[in-house]
Amino acid sequence: MANIVVFTLSIVLFIALLLVKGGAVTHVFLAWSGVSIVSALFLQSWAMKSDAVTKVSFWKSSNVSFTMPICLMLLLQCWLALQIVFGISQDLQSSIDDALLGLGFLSFLIVLASLKWSLLTMKYFLFSVFMIASMQAVYGLWVFLTQSNVILWMEKIHYLDKPTGTFVNANHFAAYLSLIFVLLIAFMACKQQQQIRHQNTRQTIFNLFEQLYSVFAICGVTLLVAILATRSFGGIGSLLVTILVALAVLLKQKISQKVFRRELIILSCMALMVLLIVFLIIAFSDYSILQKEFDSIAFTIERRLEISTAALRMVADNWLLGVGAGGFYSSFSQYRDITVGNSFYHFAHNDYLQFWAEYGLIGVMLCVAFVATCLHLNWKILQQSKNVYRRSFAYASFYGTVLLGIHSLVDFPLQVPAYALLYLTILCFNVMTYKEKS
Repeated sequence: MANIVVFTLSIVLFIALLLVKGGAVTHVFLAWSGVSIVSALFLQSWAMKSDAVTKVSFWKSSNVSFTMPICLMLLLQCWLALQIVFGISQDLQSSIDDALLGLGFLSFLIVLASLKWSLLTMKYFLFSVFMIASMQAVYGLWVFLTQSNVILWMEKIHYLDKPTGTFVNANHFAAYLSLIFVLLIAFMACKQQQQIRHQNTRQTIFNLFEQLYSVFAICGVTLLVAILATRSFGGIGSLLVTILVALAVLLKQKISQKVFRRELIILSCMALMVLLIVFLIIAFSDYSILQKEFDSIAFTIERRLEISTAALRMVADNWLLGVGAGGFYSSFSQYRDITVGNSFYHFAHNDYLQFWAEYGLIGVMLCVAFVATCLHLNWKILQQSKNVYRRSFAYASFYGTVLLGIHSLVDFPLQVPAYALLYLTILCFNVMTYKEKS
């Protein structure tokens, strides 16, 4: 009975706090990860002819890996509350909103930890994530190609010449799709690695060509085309660097030569597919458009450097305690130069600087400890589990963090609740749900 109470309260709190942050568009994407879980549970319930939702195992589970991450997340929310109580926050309402949103994320983690995840549930959950992302990509491309300039029922005002899906910002749309793309590639690689363990190189090559016609390959190409169509410097650049990092890590792995060749073939073919698509897009593009994009990138980099310089002064003055969660917008005006422009900036376009300016060193250390703990537990799970789905989430947690770490240097993806929830889901799925021999 206690399990059901904890689960129900967490669900109610999570849904209630979705309404705290942002407008109607934010609500649409913030629900994507929640929709994936609901879809997975419904499909398992339908397939198994049983009520999967009531099978919660928060207290009796042999899983104790979630204890430390949940404690760190709770401490972070306590720190945000202290910023409010002791008058550190310079924008009280924004700090309250961010603290409540953090409680919603904490509730989401408790929901993950409370459920009893079977192999079938994990399968449906992962597939529903891919399905929803593909729908986003197709919708974004459709709006872009038809120039309908709408986001669902709302008029599209910004990024009229780029696909945004149901996102407002094309850069955040690229970041969202890139994170899903990393998870998809991790799943395809793990699945292929499991299948070719006892195959020779020729069979491996033929199987790879067969995979080009699979649903996952089509989904991957759709995501990649949508990412490239956004023309997002941060999104495309961070994805390319992440792919190069993955290849570099593979080259350094101390594995047998036979397995090494096979894994290298897999990733090399995937990399060649990416390069081929990029080449075809460039080859059939209008070069005047490309020149315009390069000029825009140069201007964007200059503006980002100016904002970061002003944000550094803000960090220097509030390095320990911060200005309070969500307080960047109200505090930044006194630090910016006229060269930054006359516009108000809600975000620093650099998540590292913004989190430090708002949370202070104490909050940043809690965030770093949370991510590091989750990555460490994912590494242990990667060593222990042979489950394809768990290994996919484990690999995606590492490379997704690399992707996010690079993109956060030039943008603010974590300030978008939908993206933050998606990253949190990938990072914490194994940590919250892993049990022995699963």
